[in-house]
Amino acid sequence: MHRRAVLAAALLLGTVLLLQAGGAAAQDSAALAENAKCQQAQKELPSNPDIQAFKECAATKPITATCCQRVKPYSQYLPCLSYDQYRAAPNNFLAPLSVDEVMAACFSPP
Repeated sequence: MHRRAVLAAALLLGTVLLLQAGGAAAQDSAALAENAKCQQAQKELPSNPDIQAFKECAATKPITATCCQRVKPYSQYLPCLSYDQYRAAPNNFLAPLSVDEVMAACFSPP
């Protein structure tokens, strides 16, 4: 009887470890997908006509709601800005405007 309990405990532990490994793999997969999305955005958005037009209209302060409408469709890329390697390029592109100014003007609640 004792052997069965030990075997059952070992099987349970093995199952838990496999489930944890599967969860970690899913997190890694999600991180890789987000990274690929961020890399794509970094490559394509600076030449996007909407982003170019936003840069032009945002040069006049305060940034208007009409101007913000040009960049709002790209809000799916906002999580990329939490990574330093993806924050530097938009800051350089928007200079002298900063990402923080754009976030405050266009993505903060009124």
